Amino acid sequence: MSTLNPKTRRTVAAGLVVALGLMAPVGAAVADDTVAPPPVLEPQAASHVYVDVAGTGAPDTYATIQEALQNVSEDGIIELASDVEMSQGLYVEKDVSLDLAGHSVVGPTNAAYSHAAIQVSEGHSLTIDGGGRVTGRHEHAIIAIGSVMLGDCTIDREAEGTYPSIMVTGTAGSAVIDGATIVNTNGPAVKLITDGSTLGVTGGYLEGSSEFGDVIAPEGASVSVSGGIFSQPVRADWCAPGYLPRMVTYDVADDGYTVGAAIARPTAVRRTFDGTAQFGVEESEGYALSGSARDAGTHTTTVTLADGYAWEGLLEGESDALLVQLRGGDAESRENTAPVELTWTMDPRALDPSMATAPDQTFTGSALTPLSLTIGDAELVEGTDYEVSYADNVAAGQASWKATGKGNCTGTIEGTFQVAPADIADVTFGDIADQAFTGSAIEPAPTATLDGYGLELGRDYTVSYKNNVQVGEATVVVSGIGSFTGTRELTFKIVASEAAPSAARSSGTPKTADPTSTQGLAQLALAGLSALGLGVRRRR
Repeated sequence: MSTLNPKTRRTVAAGLVVALGLMAPVGAAVADDTVAPPPVLEPQAASHVYVDVAGTGAPDTYATIQEALQNVSEDGIIELASDVEMSQGLYVEKDVSLDLAGHSVVGPTNAAYSHAAIQVSEGHSLTIDGGGRVTGRHEHAIIAIGSVMLGDCTIDREAEGTYPSIMVTGTAGSAVIDGATIVNTNGPAVKLITDGSTLGVTGGYLEGSSEFGDVIAPEGASVSVSGGIFSQPVRADWCAPGYLPRMVTYDVADDGYTVGAAIARPTAVRRTFDGTAQFGVEESEGYALSGSARDAGTHTTTVTLADGYAWEGLLEGESDALLVQLRGGDAESRENTAPVELTWTMDPRALDPSMATAPDQTFTGSALTPLSLTIGDAELVEGTDYEVSYADNVAAGQASWKATGKGNCTGTIEGTFQVAPADIADVTFGDIADQAFTGSAIEPAPTATLDGYGLELGRDYTVSYKNNVQVGEATVVVSGIGSFTGTRELTFKIVASEAAPSAARSSGTPKTADPTSTQGLAQLALAGLSALGLGVRRRR
């Protein structure tokens, strides 16, 4: 498409195609109507030459496009009757037009036969139109050492390597894109090699690879844009040192202002949920974005121009209009500056096991829920982005989890984690009170808790005793079982009973309710030893 008014289109086309030597330098105004422009190249209808590669033998036909080029007169037209696949490149050394008539021209696959499908020599010009396609199968589709004008056609490459679809080189090399589609999946759409090379874009569409962008030009080249569509915003890292990204400053004497850069057409971009707030439009210089969204669904992002920028042509929804930088001119001429709202969609994301983190745990007595889901650095929200269920996630052993997408996510993933036994050393035991000597093994059971969880003897731990019969310090050996591991020693004191000795001294005989009990026998023995001692003293 072309967004130039008729006056500007005449000026740009005439200046770039015919009068390359008169091309306005960067930062200077294009000549206006006060200077008579050279005649614009037009096909001469009286000199049609038809090419019929199918060999039908129609009048004025040639078997190859090369033969037709040899026989066509200056300012003549070569019109294709069918698709052309060339074994060697077409070298244009005349001022001619090529009417593709909906057909294709496919270049050679070997640089030994040509570096491009079509090469235009210095001092000559070629106009391509007719709705067909020119495809380069090795390096380039077109090399412009002279001048090319590209109307209704498609220029592309079907080859590896980072060569441009159109290479413009030499101080006389120029290309005007006025409605053509220029694409390249591996390199730039257009590359200007020489400082004096020129490029004019009055309409059409350019799309280079994401690595190189649409247009690469050295600082000394002249690049003018007054229409057309560009696929990508400016990125300085597209270009090697000495080359400017996207567009070099140029002048258009249209509404009294200078267009400084053709940046991009902002368009709605479909997004996929990633846990962060996103805009539905690619960010670029020249405008600011508002209206980000985190959740899946349909949203609106507002594009607001920065000061000094305007839309070249009306922009409504996903328009083809360019965003251009304005330098100077009247404020009234910048009427296309209103913010634009673009509607876009964020799709839910399918859950993937790589999003999940569920580290191994240690028994606490409570249900363990360690699962977290992340996308990059963004953590997903349980209950909003997904639901999760657990099994066997209390006792020591293997636990499992299952996450199911919700709202912003879809699908189900599952996994496991280990619950390790708690160390008995981390358990809090209650103090064991002093125990009175009984002559028998004393076995007090300690109380135990772990962060509020009450341990049970026989389920969570076992005990054994040492030195728990005689007066003194006794030991309880606690061993973890089930969800506990390790051992730990606790101590308590066994103290002598005071009631029994005082009774024995007052009566002289053991006081016992049951002389057959262990305590009764001990008291009888003590009483006997006391009586024996008295008898010995009396005999003395």
